[in-house]
Amino acid sequence: MKNLKTIIIIVIILAVAVAAYFIIDDIIAKTRVENPKITEIITPVNIKSDDIMRYTFCISGEQTTVELMEVKVKDEQGEEKTEMQYRLVNEPERELNQNISTALVQAASLISVDVIEESPKNLAKYGIDYNSYFEVTLKNGTSYKVYFGDVIDVTYNVYAMREGVDKVYTISDTSFGMLTIYREYLLSEVIFPGSANSLTSFSLYKKGELEFTLEPDEHIKWKLVEPLSAKTYSQTAQEMVDKTYEMVIGEYVNVLPTEADYRNYDLFKPAYSIKVTADKKTVTLHIGRQSIEDRSYYAKFDNSEEVFLVPTKYLGWIDTELLEILYPFPYEPLIKNIKSMNYVFGTGEVYNVDIKEKEYLLDEKLVENYEYTINGDIVELQYGADLYNYTFYSTVIVDYDLQWKGPSETQKPYFLIEIDYVSGNTERLAYYIRDNKSMYYIRYNPQFDMMSQYSGTIVDSGPIENSMQKFLALYTDYLYVLCKDGKEHDFGDWVIIKEATEEEQGLKEKICKVCGHKISAPISAIKHTDPGSYKGANTWLYVTLGVLAAASVTVYLLVRRRKKKDAEEQ
Repeated sequence: MKNLKTIIIIVIILAVAVAAYFIIDDIIAKTRVENPKITEIITPVNIKSDDIMRYTFCISGEQTTVELMEVKVKDEQGEEKTEMQYRLVNEPERELNQNISTALVQAASLISVDVIEESPKNLAKYGIDYNSYFEVTLKNGTSYKVYFGDVIDVTYNVYAMREGVDKVYTISDTSFGMLTIYREYLLSEVIFPGSANSLTSFSLYKKGELEFTLEPDEHIKWKLVEPLSAKTYSQTAQEMVDKTYEMVIGEYVNVLPTEADYRNYDLFKPAYSIKVTADKKTVTLHIGRQSIEDRSYYAKFDNSEEVFLVPTKYLGWIDTELLEILYPFPYEPLIKNIKSMNYVFGTGEVYNVDIKEKEYLLDEKLVENYEYTINGDIVELQYGADLYNYTFYSTVIVDYDLQWKGPSETQKPYFLIEIDYVSGNTERLAYYIRDNKSMYYIRYNPQFDMMSQYSGTIVDSGPIENSMQKFLALYTDYLYVLCKDGKEHDFGDWVIIKEATEEEQGLKEKICKVCGHKISAPISAIKHTDPGSYKGANTWLYVTLGVLAAASVTVYLLVRRRKKKDAEEQ
């Protein structure tokens, strides 16, 4: 019983002690006087960032200075104009990013976190040695300077003191960071001038050798101009250009590299180079090896020593080859623009095809289509359409040959097509035998003295060499004929009445199985004309592009593009 009373007394004493502690602490808290933080504007009052003409930032003697200067720029319409911009004083040609605006706002109105000491006697304890500062020169010619001291361990605030003001302040680490304008921090991340819409030339080099050069075209969007002149897969070319203009500088890794550094980055003899011209400016970017750790490529400008990183996601197309961006079909004229096509074979056969619009009755309605006439005979609509498609879509580019400089003086084309357009223009497509599998293709327009649009093109000879000739030889099997009653009847097969010779045409006929109506058609002379006699058929023409079966080319390009996109996503 005695022990129980003792325990109760101890508990009561402890409870009273705890209560007394909280009561006393509350009284002290209510009567405690704290020194409030004093915030002041360190810089002169009523200064705006627009008033700043020159800004210098220096840490331990490492100095960066920007100045407002007049520069030439392009407006939205592409017209050149001048405007005032802040640029590095020793590199006025380099554009700056938005970090400079942030720095100038802080430099115009810097607010302290606290006033630490007035009339300080020992600046050394704050780390203020006058070697770190920022200085502002205003447009009116006046200036001011703020010195920096040590960074406070706990808060990361920075000691600061304005020249001519006898006070030591602290500024926040955020304000200090905004004032910082190291050169690499200021330089624009933009790599190429202008935009994809103002681009005038785009080139890819591999190990110093030109792979291809593209230029914009109002009709086909992008055309190949070097080393061949040809149409491109516009989607492939556009994706390549778009990715290039999305490209930005990731991080500067070496501003004073040695030759050993360049070799380490694979930039001594770069594997790839991209050359872009836009807004009358040309920039060449060299690409080195890939840094797996940084998911980037090492890169440098042609006119600069500095090495920086470019994220891998922008360079998935860098292995693109010439054949991958070539449009597989050498030429695709619109049927509505063609008046006639004359096919001339080296063996002498000539087929003159006239094309004109005509109305046809389909399901009791008049519809517009085309009428095809071969050597004076109207052929069935489907046969004519097949001939057009066969002519321009059965041959595709498989390769190119930069060594071939056109046919010799004595070399005649194996096959030639002369195209007369509704506009009155005329051009010729000539095919010269290369080997037993392929031919050179040349497009020539004598009216405009336009030589091969596809210099060095090599096309698959299969469709041209035999199939085209055989297909045209069958045209008389597809004549569009009507009997005396105006109806289409079955005329049976052709019967040769007279064989053709080198000098004279032959004759064949067929008889209607319904009413006995007889029709006849000529058989072309074997040596109707000499394809080499066509002016310009084998003169100074350049080589044209090479051919792969249309389906295989398309599949190949799609598969390769898919792989590249997958690689980028990874």
